[in-house]
Amino acid sequence: MKALKNTCKISAFLSFALLAGCGNISSSITTNGSLQAKQQQQTQDSVQTIPLHDMGGSTDEAMTEYFVEETVDSTPQSPVQLPAQNDDDTEAKTPGLGETPQKNPAPQPQQPAPAEDDTKPATPSVTLPKPTNDDIAEAGKTKPTVYYFPVFNEDKNGCDKDEVKTLHGVSGEKIINVCPTTLLSCGIQGSCAIIQKGVRRSFNISDRVSGQDRYFEMTNKECPFGYGVRSSCLDPFFTVAADLDVYKPGDVIFIPSIVGLKLPDGTVHNGYFIVRDQGRGINGKGRFDFYSGFLNWKDTKNPFRKVKFEDVKTSVTYWKVIGDKAEAVRKSRAYPKIPMPPLKQSN
Repeated sequence: MKALKNTCKISAFLSFALLAGCGNISSSITTNGSLQAKQQQQTQDSVQTIPLHDMGGSTDEAMTEYFVEETVDSTPQSPVQLPAQNDDDTEAKTPGLGETPQKNPAPQPQQPAPAEDDTKPATPSVTLPKPTNDDIAEAGKTKPTVYYFPVFNEDKNGCDKDEVKTLHGVSGEKIINVCPTTLLSCGIQGSCAIIQKGVRRSFNISDRVSGQDRYFEMTNKECPFGYGVRSSCLDPFFTVAADLDVYKPGDVIFIPSIVGLKLPDGTVHNGYFIVRDQGRGINGKGRFDFYSGFLNWKDTKNPFRKVKFEDVKTSVTYWKVIGDKAEAVRKSRAYPKIPMPPLKQSN
């Protein structure tokens, strides 16, 4: 934190560093003292292992140090002053990858009709008020990346038989032979669908053994967009992957600049996301990877493009939300499942 131009008194009873009445202040992250302990709630459940998936694109840029803000509040009673909601600064994005575990069977993704690319606001399906000071435990800047659920039609875009690679099951057995690019992308994104001989099959990473990704086939409709950690369903446009040494599954993140963003089904975003996943390369405080379902980050219909989440220069404000507000968000998204019917989108 830069030195203040004039001497400032710091209220000792505040758990946050609240600075007031002194010239211009350059800030860093505000964190609730009681929440600074790392939340390593990554249970080692015998039923499931949590796989890791990589981040696509320019990972070096996406993982550079993120900006954080320390807030300035003139009212000592407020634990945190909400950061400014102007997120025009830019600085990070590359295709990301979330991470999907568990050995539970999952459903085959659905393929709704494409939605028109319209920027007109619509009525959100679930309206939730923005967080207040009392709802916020952490505030800062995040460099967003995006990951998705790829679908590979190898009937149309196949490869030579001598090039195919094996996609392995939980015990290392062969499940299916696929093209090298298909296998690579499935590992990067954590889940994928493959079309061969007119049949579509969906797979999700279950574990990684000696550098080899192990998959299970998704055969039910409970989680049509894939699985995250602890058997939670991935919820397109409302899921983030995070470092589970810092955040725990179910934590709620609010992005002010996302409020009002139109989604493929015509509703608008309320700004809230839930940590349901983790990823290789998604490390540290304030580092989030945003899940866009079947829509690639390059797809013009992907709503995250409208806020430049695919741009490596993008940086946006985030708030970690706690308490009753966070519980209301989890309930609104049916966490750890997803709302039914699921959000419509094209693939």
